[in-house]
Amino acid sequence: MGQAPVDPTSTAAWPRLTALAGGLEPDLRRWFADDPGRAERLTHRMADLHVDLSKNLVDDAVLGALVDLARAVGLEDRRDAMMRGEHINVTEDRAVLHTALRNLRGGAVMVDGEDVMPGVLATLARMRTFAELVRGGGKRGAGGVFTDVVNIGIGGKEIHQVPIGNGGTQRVQPAEIRHQLSFPNHCNVSSGITNGTKSRNAQPPSLPCRLIPPSAP
Repeated sequence: MGQAPVDPTSTAAWPRLTALAGGLEPDLRRWFADDPGRAERLTHRMADLHVDLSKNLVDDAVLGALVDLARAVGLEDRRDAMMRGEHINVTEDRAVLHTALRNLRGGAVMVDGEDVMPGVLATLARMRTFAELVRGGGKRGAGGVFTDVVNIGIGGKEIHQVPIGNGGTQRVQPAEIRHQLSFPNHCNVSSGITNGTKSRNAQPPSLPCRLIPPSAP
């Protein structure tokens, strides 16, 4: 298992950053007027990214404190460990494979001594085939139309899928019901299935939903 993350509040950089935040008086107009080179100085190019920090509520002292905090928690080391395929997800004791999903050129991504890219590319290809079938009308639901679209995402994945589903699904095949589940726990799944089945007069599943175990304080 990988090393557990450092609690940022336990670092020496945290109280410094807290003090700076408490004394900060944001005034972007004045900051730009007093520092004509602010936009150029706080804009960075990283590969194909254009990162402009000049319009954020930061000054040099805040940026310095943020960098110190990042180094205190070992951000650079954890980034490098992620790129090496190490198990930095200590909750699930597994690698974090964002790098593989974005590695469309197909270069090797090694995890536990195995290149995971063949499996990743094969899965992405199957997803594309399915999506093209849906858009082209070659894949339809019972009765010729999809009545339910259930997207199970986690965090940001749902944020991206909600507007796509709300616009794209109706453009392809009108859907009577659409569920967006932000996390695949039994409470969300039960609620989503219940709402859908009730609308079709079916018997909803009966699943106990308990967020806190009975033994918890």
